[in-house]
Amino acid sequence: MATEEQKRLKAQFDQENQVGVVGGVARAAAQGLTFGGADEAEAYIRSILGTREYDEILEEVRGQVKQFGTERPGLSLGSEIGGAVLPAIIASLFTGGTGGIATMAARYPNLVRLGKATGIVAPETLAGGVGYGALQGAATGFLSAEETEDRIKGLVSGAGLGGATGLGADLFSRALQGTVGNFMDFARRKFGNKAGSAVEQELQRIAKEAGITPEEAYIQVAEGKLMAENATLREVVRGYFDAGGPGATLLQKAAKQRPGELRGDLVEDMQQYLTDVAPGGNVLAGQAKKMEDLKKTAQDLYSSPAMQRPISPNAMPMFQDIFRRIPEAFGAVRRELGVEGRDMFFEIGEDGAVQLLRAPTIEEAEIVRRALADLRSKYYKAGEGGTAQAYGRAENELRQTIDMLSDETQQARATYNKMMDQDRAFQAGQKAFKANPDVDQIELDVDRFAALGDDALAAYRTGIWQKMRIAMTGKRSAAIVADLASEESPLGNMLRIIFPGEDIADLATKLQTQEGADAFAKSILSKSPTASSAAQQARQGMDIGVEDVLEAGTTLGLVRILRKIAGRTRPDLTDKQREEVVQALLSRDPEFIKNMLRDESGAAQLQNVIQRASEALYAGGRSGAIYGASQNPEGVLGLFGGQQ
Repeated sequence: MATEEQKRLKAQFDQENQVGVVGGVARAAAQGLTFGGADEAEAYIRSILGTREYDEILEEVRGQVKQFGTERPGLSLGSEIGGAVLPAIIASLFTGGTGGIATMAARYPNLVRLGKATGIVAPETLAGGVGYGALQGAATGFLSAEETEDRIKGLVSGAGLGGATGLGADLFSRALQGTVGNFMDFARRKFGNKAGSAVEQELQRIAKEAGITPEEAYIQVAEGKLMAENATLREVVRGYFDAGGPGATLLQKAAKQRPGELRGDLVEDMQQYLTDVAPGGNVLAGQAKKMEDLKKTAQDLYSSPAMQRPISPNAMPMFQDIFRRIPEAFGAVRRELGVEGRDMFFEIGEDGAVQLLRAPTIEEAEIVRRALADLRSKYYKAGEGGTAQAYGRAENELRQTIDMLSDETQQARATYNKMMDQDRAFQAGQKAFKANPDVDQIELDVDRFAALGDDALAAYRTGIWQKMRIAMTGKRSAAIVADLASEESPLGNMLRIIFPGEDIADLATKLQTQEGADAFAKSILSKSPTASSAAQQARQGMDIGVEDVLEAGTTLGLVRILRKIAGRTRPDLTDKQREEVVQALLSRDPEFIKNMLRDESGAAQLQNVIQRASEALYAGGRSGAIYGASQNPEGVLGLFGGQQ
């Protein structure tokens, strides 16, 4: 029976053994994770934090790693391979698969290149599989060796085995993907719904991350907007432009053409809503024509046959009383009638008094009234306000007397006043439009001209539109549209004050569409030449020269080679797939967009799960195979009849 001391010693042994196993597993996994360089990293960190020398600690750590490998070879190898495959599996499962990596590649190409170089992200071509397999194998062979000579041998053998293993893994993966594709084809035929291609998956991912539902996308496109113009997708769309290729060409073409096309339609719609001038017509010419028509109508009324009737005897006393008090006006009347060669209906005595020779016609009485109005203006300008007011009262009295006798003069006068009201309203509207309008004054103007009638208010809107149209087609057109679309800006408030209430919702949607198109164009076309040249500069120095090979025995030289190899890559989506994504983002068909974003059968989700699982298995298995082969090149070569 075991004594208490034996039990204590056994428990201590088990605990130490457990700690040793945990430490061994951790070191082995770290070796796999770092391509065999974790022992050097641990020794370096411990030498900085402690008092012992780096070489002493490195020898100790390597001894412990070898001891664990000897005592538990299966667990050691499994831990190392597990460390090598873990990042690739996590990346495949939690980055959204190929679609997520494609978007990262468009915006952060160097980050994805690094992921491919380290085995976290799988390459998409056979050449890439060989290259990155060689890269990972070379890194493992180099970092797993201890001496410089062994490291160079490990670099060479690891590169060869890694490249071959990477090629084999890629060929196997393509066969597996073909099987998955055949399964999804069967699902399409079986369930009658598309199973979500890579393009559809990418569109669904983009919409989901932006919080756009299929229904929302349908409504936006039905309203005339494009998904590419959605503010929440601006960075994504710019990323596709930065990726280059046919998709970038489509985006650039749309950015150049669409804002102008929309603006032309928007200007015509606003002109139709705010004025009665035909779309595309000259607003100034249209307003002048209206004024000319009103003036002619008034003149025709003033010269109608009814105006030639003489004033009735019953009304003559009222006219005689007025004429007697305004002899000064008859000098102008005599001149006007004399120029026209017409008979005088009065004479002026030596004392200046006016004597009527006959009853004047209504037209002649109207000539006297206009002479009084001119005298009123004359004395106002001369600073004689009292005299001006006296003539004004006389002119008003005579006008009322004439209008009692003639409906035509009433109509003519109303037409003339209407013309003057509309002219004043139009000019006030022109003055009201500014980049930062006085909203309070505009509200007062609207009330004032609305009290004069619908025509005066319409003339005020037309005056504002005449200036607004110039601004909307000028250099600051995008800024003007953005302000008009906003309910918070002074221009936006002004528009909502003057615009007919029943039409503002429709117009607001069109303004928002224009604003989105302008912002989209600015995002795409603002790419500077220096940014384009930087993309070319990034490719300079990517070739590997003799000097690099000679320095491959040093860590710095190896890093330089790895960085140059990692630079030779491209995003996961093909140019054709990126072009199809862009075509969808630029589509004007709401039904197409809704169908692309919604898969009611769930086939797209099924394919996404299968694809992520296959990518995770492929990425992990590929990294593990390359690591295992590079760690034990003699054993691998022995399988094919080579020396052990």
